Amino acid sequence: MKKKLLIFPFNRESEPLVHCGKFLADYEMEALVSFSGSGLVGRTVQTEERTYNITDNFSESLLHCDAVLISDVWHETSFSETVLPKIEEAIMGGKEVICSNAFFSLCEESLKHYKNVGRLTVLSEPGPNIDAVMTSKITSPVLYVVGVAQNTGKFETELLLKNEFEKAGYKVSLIASRPEAGMFGSAAFPGYMLDGSIPESDRIHSFSSMVKQVEIRERPDLIIVGIPGAIFPYSYKYAEDYGILGMMINYAVPPDAAVLCALCPVEEDSSMYFVGTDRLFKHHFGVDVAYHFVSRYTFDFSSVETQKKYEYLTLPQKFVQDQLEKVNPNTCSAAGDLMGIKLAMQNIISSLSGTSMKDNNNNQGGLNGCTPS
Repeated sequence: MKKKLLIFPFNRESEPLVHCGKFLADYEMEALVSFSGSGLVGRTVQTEERTYNITDNFSESLLHCDAVLISDVWHETSFSETVLPKIEEAIMGGKEVICSNAFFSLCEESLKHYKNVGRLTVLSEPGPNIDAVMTSKITSPVLYVVGVAQNTGKFETELLLKNEFEKAGYKVSLIASRPEAGMFGSAAFPGYMLDGSIPESDRIHSFSSMVKQVEIRERPDLIIVGIPGAIFPYSYKYAEDYGILGMMINYAVPPDAAVLCALCPVEEDSSMYFVGTDRLFKHHFGVDVAYHFVSRYTFDFSSVETQKKYEYLTLPQKFVQDQLEKVNPNTCSAAGDLMGIKLAMQNIISSLSGTSMKDNNNNQGGLNGCTPS
């Protein structure tokens, strides 16, 4: 029987976990708890399965749950005053408490006792392979799922694509872009790839070695690699990490196909926007983008100017739909759209087979010439 899961503090970054809740291996999504004053309390999250009400009553929600997943994004509040008491309340109530390795590292002094006595589960992630001195040749086709920024729906897209390929009979290995991936039965993107204290060459060799071990162990028809963050600078002014992480992954495990997740264009013509992103992606990574997904978020440029941090605005669904009507429906749809996932799979198979679904919707080419496992 699956454990009932509570997410705290619920925020925009944790919403994809709710939409993907049906893919959880050992848990069942049950409750979403946010802070009073977050602007989210009283709102709902609608999934295929049910409607979730967002509340600020942690104690009441805890009574109906077996486990608590602590969201990484807690920097806007005081950990010791607001987050730690909830963790302790859950532990004292006999509940399983789960957090990412990155969260634990930042709060280790307060949490290490609970981990040592087995009351806190820290999501595991692979460490760097110090013996890796060169990249490994990957023989399985590699699909990148990338985004032009955060909040583009990469994680949901990764899980939905994996599920769609598996329904078609293919065996898929996923290295997902979020640390919670292990809860969904997939490998998590390793934190050492974001550790600037490790030389770039060591990170490249380690990631290549990790993917090779996944290939040897799972023998997949397709490997999906979800890359966190922005795949290249959004602009000269809003550069994030200048796409350095994506380039390291490209050196470690080059792609054979790609899916691009984007913020919704606001001022740009959406059809021309994707022409530009596709050209830039092919210039950097050498393959065409097989499909695009558009999220309902866009940059809040005023917050970048005034607060020097990235914030996002939620756009009306009708505005997003109007933008999507300007592009080819066979190559672009809204993030999370299931028909779009089916079209994306067809385009990916076609791309890996050497023909384009953009030109031939009836093509039934195989995945790199392979039949499903």
